Amino acid sequence: MFLTRRLLALMVVSVLMFPLFADARDLASVHEMKIMAYNVENMFMRLGKYKNMSPEQFKQITDSEVKSPEALKGVAKAILDENPDFIVVEEVEGLEALQVLSRDYLGDAYQAYLKEGNDARGIQVGYLVTRDLALDVTLESHKNSTWVDPNDHKTELVFSRDAPALLVRRQGAPAGSTPLFIFIGNHAKSQRDRPNDPGSHIMRAAQFQAIGQIVDGYQAQYGKDVRVILGGDFNIDVRFGAEMKPLNARLIDAFDAFGIKGIDRMTHTFHQRDGRTTFSQLDALLVSPSLKDSLVSIETYRYKDANGVPKPLPKSYDERSHNPSDHFPIMLTISTDSMLRASGF
Repeated sequence: MFLTRRLLALMVVSVLMFPLFADARDLASVHEMKIMAYNVENMFMRLGKYKNMSPEQFKQITDSEVKSPEALKGVAKAILDENPDFIVVEEVEGLEALQVLSRDYLGDAYQAYLKEGNDARGIQVGYLVTRDLALDVTLESHKNSTWVDPNDHKTELVFSRDAPALLVRRQGAPAGSTPLFIFIGNHAKSQRDRPNDPGSHIMRAAQFQAIGQIVDGYQAQYGKDVRVILGGDFNIDVRFGAEMKPLNARLIDAFDAFGIKGIDRMTHTFHQRDGRTTFSQLDALLVSPSLKDSLVSIETYRYKDANGVPKPLPKSYDERSHNPSDHFPIMLTISTDSMLRASGF
């Protein structure tokens, strides 16, 4: 509807190649892999270029948004409790922030991958990948993808941030060969109104249509059974949002694959001034049908108290403010054995 063939041809894919992991475990010895999606909520540290921004450039990043050491420890604890192999991270300041998170809070167990996107406030979508797996990783950016905004009929960038894709291959796989899987990150447009677009539903629909076409492009390149994972913050309750239609036609919510319903799949709470609380599933890990038989489990992580007991979902803004993020991470476990068998290994 919004993305014409001519405009799709203008989509620019920026590619970053990364060296192989040295002295790491071969995937044949790893029976399961864990994949996490985590909106870490304004993980600003004032590092890199952000450290030297002018007051005008930095005016949207207030002191209250700079992530405290306590909140960073809380983010790290959620990651360490689950020990994922791959994490797509939303609302991170930049590559340096991810590197510091790994080095100072996660025992430097992860390699950080991030290419700056489109967000004016400087919140990015990046990845952390465990260092102990023998992998060849390619990061592709789709931030230059465009659409025609029906409000003003202008050609503009469609992604608020980016829809980066991590192409994961076994160590030593030929360049350009079919990846073991492709992990696409997503941080959709917020529900803030745009001119003539209340709730930004039109723009999110265009973003999800564009991601659907990115999936189609990878299937055309590598075959219809290429394994794709789409994870992140969709900024709409993925169970009900009409704009999810292009994605639901191609991918399966892992929670649906296991028949998980209700509170167990809530990843966000919103607290209104009148005291009402809304529980939503804003975050998801969607998989291509070719991955369905390799799924082992899916869960939403719950933050824990000082005794290690999971805390109940917050009932107020004040309760939520004591968590390291306003989102809860979700964790998907996949059978590596199943993926390798399907790949002929």
